[in-house]
Amino acid sequence: MSIPFLHNNAWLGDLGREEIFTRQEKTVAEIATPSGNIPRSYREAMKGNEKEEWSQAIKEELQNMKRMDVFEVAPLDKLQRTINGGWIFAKKIDNLSGQVHYKAHYVA
Repeated sequence: MSIPFLHNNAWLGDLGREEIFTRQEKTVAEIATPSGNIPRSYREAMKGNEKEEWSQAIKEELQNMKRMDVFEVAPLDKLQRTINGGWIFAKKIDNLSGQVHYKAHYVA
């Protein structure tokens, strides 16, 4: 196969259709998140307009982790290191009531 053959006969697809799919994916993502403003960090959550809702979600997650005995607080020896973690935030919509539920999950 020669380069001129590929140049004249290669089909790259319908770029217009790809643009439509990209816009559709963005629309689906916006629908999945009611207001489209999910914080990406704890700091961002605490600076936003929904600070109280995210704080409550974090409190509920920590209570659930404690109730399920997921972790225990322990002193570290000099040779031990901690595992870094962070918060993942999400909003869920109740299909029946339409109420927005704020969710926070701690991940390591």
